[in-house]
Amino acid sequence: MSQSVRRAGNGASADAGFHLLGGGETSGREKDQVYWIDSQGGFDEAFRLAARGDLLVAQDAGWPAQTLARQHLSAPDLERAPKLLVTRRLKAGTRAAYEAVFNRVVDPGYVKLIPEAELREVLDAPHREDLFVGGVHFGEARSLLLYRGTLEPVLVPLAWFTPRPTARVPDATCLAIEDYGQTVRLGTYEASADAILYEHDPEYRSRTKKRMRRQDPSLGGSIRRLRLQRGLKQSDYPTIPARTIGRIERGEVENPRLDTLQRIASRLDVAVDDLGSF
Repeated sequence: MSQSVRRAGNGASADAGFHLLGGGETSGREKDQVYWIDSQGGFDEAFRLAARGDLLVAQDAGWPAQTLARQHLSAPDLERAPKLLVTRRLKAGTRAAYEAVFNRVVDPGYVKLIPEAELREVLDAPHREDLFVGGVHFGEARSLLLYRGTLEPVLVPLAWFTPRPTARVPDATCLAIEDYGQTVRLGTYEASADAILYEHDPEYRSRTKKRMRRQDPSLGGSIRRLRLQRGLKQSDYPTIPARTIGRIERGEVENPRLDTLQRIASRLDVAVDDLGSF
């Protein structure tokens, strides 16, 4: 394996035809790595390197087929197989074939994906498991199946999306994932990813409770607590992108710009100097 392939984070692997996103190292190997693939050769190489927990992102629906056609596959071990996300629509039969080889397969043929530019940023986020990349509405089951940045699914009953006085009744036929995976929109109704995961993922809820018990003393933690006290969403800052608010609240922005803090303080109706006191 070349040195460029070993690079983690946003490392470019132009010679291999893919880029490595997200993940972390363990025992000298990347863990839960995302292979953002740029070419047929890149898919061949990524398929060879990938292991369980890894995610292959193909921008061409034919790349996996060409790779598998060159492999001698018999009874593939799905317990060790990587996941596959294709940003182009797959035929039903093609998806079924891929599901015999990959641990999970997602494509826009049945899943509403976020825009490709946002998708890459979500998959490169340090906490992509707490963001959504797509979803599908099951009308007969009256539920939504939402996919996290790890491609793990979360099933949410539509009844959970309770209408609010300031919003219309949720319209699941107009499903969209917005704000770089932080917001699920159902028509004019919006719900935050953190609220959905807190209610429907016990592990996420446990992590959040522990974090709240520690009373995160950081500026980001204080801003998040104050926002929740005000009943606001991360997308409720008209002049600041929701993804920026999310990064500040998670402590990924060490020194937010003063003008950004002033706009946050104005929306939360506090003085800038008091932002870190909640």
